[in-house]
Amino acid sequence: MPAQAIATSSADSRPRELQLGRIRVQIVNEELGAVRGSIEEMSPTDVRVYCEDALPIGSLVTVRLSPEGWDCQFEANGVVHRSEQLADGTDLGVFLSEPLSEELISACWLEMRRELRYAVVWAAWARPDSQKKIVAATILNYSYSGVQLRLPYQPQPGEQITLLTDAPIATATVRWAAPYGPNQFFCGCQMAKSDGLKLALRVQLTTNA
Repeated sequence: MPAQAIATSSADSRPRELQLGRIRVQIVNEELGAVRGSIEEMSPTDVRVYCEDALPIGSLVTVRLSPEGWDCQFEANGVVHRSEQLADGTDLGVFLSEPLSEELISACWLEMRRELRYAVVWAAWARPDSQKKIVAATILNYSYSGVQLRLPYQPQPGEQITLLTDAPIATATVRWAAPYGPNQFFCGCQMAKSDGLKLALRVQLTTNA
């Protein structure tokens, strides 16, 4: 169910178009308290926020969005899947457990992304349905429901690939593949959203260990 406004105001008094920089953000964790920041990028199910303070990867949070000029606040629960320390703050990524309100999505349509992609370079193993052996794979980026891989063979659209390290992490379905170099191929895959979260947490926890 989409996140709704906690308090409503007259729609006639609100700007028709809303820039992301005009949305105030508060991210609350029951144990660690609240951090404030500004939105860098946003999709209906994912927000990327610049904050002065950090929250640990895996934190369960409530995201509160307060658009400037709107007499209301939008709330959605989520999980911190990215927490990158910068020179003067922290880049936080939060997967939301439910989509944002259609009202807010419509107002931000100029800057709203379908999904946010996070660049990484992370080595894993892949067990393709079409292969009898496990092959090396490199994860190049991930999103809420997708992943881009580099593989030593050309997978076919519709093929299922299990990503694993010491244990299976996620199952991905190939949507496209393209040659990259000798015996190297890029491929884009779709995943269930629960697998997208598991993969994101595993990649980011390992990378930031």
